[in-house]
Amino acid sequence: MGTVNQELLGNLQQKLGVGKTQVYWHIARRREETRLSRDLSAIALALETGLDVSRYATEHDLEIILHSSPILAPQIEKILPQKREVSRAIQELNQQESSSSPFVDSKTIHAAYRNAELYAKFYLFENSLRMLVHAIMEKKYGAEWWYETAPRDIMNATFERRSGEKEPRWRGQWGAEPIYYTDIKDLSVIMETHQDLFSRYLGENIKIDGIIDLIERIRTSFAFTNPVAQKDREQFTAFLDQWNTLLDQAHHRMS
Repeated sequence: MGTVNQELLGNLQQKLGVGKTQVYWHIARRREETRLSRDLSAIALALETGLDVSRYATEHDLEIILHSSPILAPQIEKILPQKREVSRAIQELNQQESSSSPFVDSKTIHAAYRNAELYAKFYLFENSLRMLVHAIMEKKYGAEWWYETAPRDIMNATFERRSGEKEPRWRGQWGAEPIYYTDIKDLSVIMETHQDLFSRYLGENIKIDGIIDLIERIRTSFAFTNPVAQKDREQFTAFLDQWNTLLDQAHHRMS
């Protein structure tokens, strides 16, 4: 009998507006109807309620659920392509590892693809934050906002990064706007300096500085090719759900 993921259980409680006992009752009903294990019945229930289960279900899990509950095909088919792509890549690298990489085991390969999946989200978050800051500041202060309103120490730091005066040299965006050479700490300072302005679009409770430590831990894991801790992965993914909602809100208010 599979164990129900506790984070998923909490999400189901919130979604259904009931207590833990009632959620387990719903899961038991799904088990009776589908003959799935308890953990897969919980995932099936989450799919029915519209929850994102991509963090809790493997490709194999989803295919088993699809076989027993064809009615869930629309929800499952949205998730399966990405799961299959990662699974296929891992299988290919496992085959390579067995023949040409004697010092890389399957555990390391799996961790690499777990990191790669998270890195894509990490990349999109930081760039969405840069573009959001740029869009809001430009709307308020005009096209030259950076040179007129950006804090002097941040302007100096981005100049050094662009010119290569300090190592490591940032090579990703030669000739790009200075905003591309900011990091999350710089962007957090800009937002805090113009707190009233950003609150107008993001709400009063937005605090990017509250996740800087989390971002830096994840960045360090990437930099030193270590697996991102599961707790950090879950915390960052949960934050992204809130962040994407804020982006939609800000876009609507700027329109």
